[in-house]
Amino acid sequence: MAVSDLFFNHGAASKGDCPAFTEDGDIQVQQLFPDETLPGYDAFEVHALGGVVFYTALLGITSYYETLKTQATTEGFHNIVNTDYSMHKYLLGDNGAIYELIGTVGEIANFSAGYSEYVYDGITKLKAESVGNFIFKVSDNIDAQEEWVRILTEN
Repeated sequence: MAVSDLFFNHGAASKGDCPAFTEDGDIQVQQLFPDETLPGYDAFEVHALGGVVFYTALLGITSYYETLKTQATTEGFHNIVNTDYSMHKYLLGDNGAIYELIGTVGEIANFSAGYSEYVYDGITKLKAESVGNFIFKVSDNIDAQEEWVRILTEN
């Protein structure tokens, strides 16, 4: 599979922060304006420190794919992924957990699947009605979970 660290891409639609929906509640993925509280860092118990996406590329690439960053549009991954295979999105939480959202390309092959954003008031979430099955679950990969905790606790 190909991999990209472009796991989330925010447009210019709102001034609010962006959360990911998880079984542990909302995780802050992006604080859009650090000087403002929309709703702000302290409104989230968990914050994403990074993430990756694994997918089967149409071009047969099986490594990191830098070109994806130049194709980050509202179409998301649709122009570069093989739709016969699933995609795997991962978030690295500052709580020591790795969260995953795995689905078919048709379900999650855009940058907003699994995410939302707050509108200008910093309270109301956009796309909340379309969350459906787009909930990040804590990964069952024990080795990855243990390694993430080790990385976070290392001096």
